Amino acid sequence: MPQGFYLGPLIFLVLINDLTAGCLLRKFVDDTTLSEIIPKGETCSNMSSSVEDILHWSQCNLMNINWNKTKELVLGSDLDKKFCQELCADGNIVERVSVFKLLGVS
Repeated sequence: MPQGFYLGPLIFLVLINDLTAGCLLRKFVDDTTLSEIIPKGETCSNMSSSVEDILHWSQCNLMNINWNKTKELVLGSDLDKKFCQELCADGNIVERVSVFKLLGVS
């Protein structure tokens, strides 16, 4: 499909409609955001499993993940960041950042 084709965004949304993961998922055009709330007092994250779900889906649907644009942001005043393991998938370490722009949100 040619870039700029007016039905392109609609067709892309149909293609990714079945994309799911074991966490909160937000899709905006060609960007997907995974979110996880870790209850107070817990230090375990299930984000690795959710990223593996996304990776499996992308491989089955012949779509590539741009690991250079994939970021991790950890928020919380009482979340001790030293307990948060690096997020890795498919041999790639996801860069942890302190700020990023969430597309689709002003």
